[in-house]
Amino acid sequence: MKSTVMAICLGAVLVTVTSAQARIDITYLDKFERTGEIENCIRNNRIKETKILDNETILFRTVGNTWYLNKLPHSCGGLRIENGFAYSTGGAPLLCSVDMIHTRFKPCGLGQFERIVRKPKDDATESTSTP
Repeated sequence: MKSTVMAICLGAVLVTVTSAQARIDITYLDKFERTGEIENCIRNNRIKETKILDNETILFRTVGNTWYLNKLPHSCGGLRIENGFAYSTGGAPLLCSVDMIHTRFKPCGLGQFERIVRKPKDDATESTSTP
């Protein structure tokens, strides 16, 4: 399959992205609020981290700690198992919703990128002493 992926890339730079953690549950998304702000593309040189939540959900963290949710239009078999993927933008500086990612099992289309923000942490640890 590696030779197939390389052939598809036709000499373009192949960037491999893997998740920082081996097992991330979909409940990780509960730490974020959806903003409804949709982007068709993000700058690939600003991607610092990815988190694969399941076979159709990927979180991208970019420079400046900006997070994006990408819901793939179709389930990408093997994405969660492999916990990583590769992509090529053919030298373009953007990763877009029309681009494909590749696992060992098959290529899969990306969805749009929705900006998400971390929910504030609970203030339960703050002191409640009175003056």
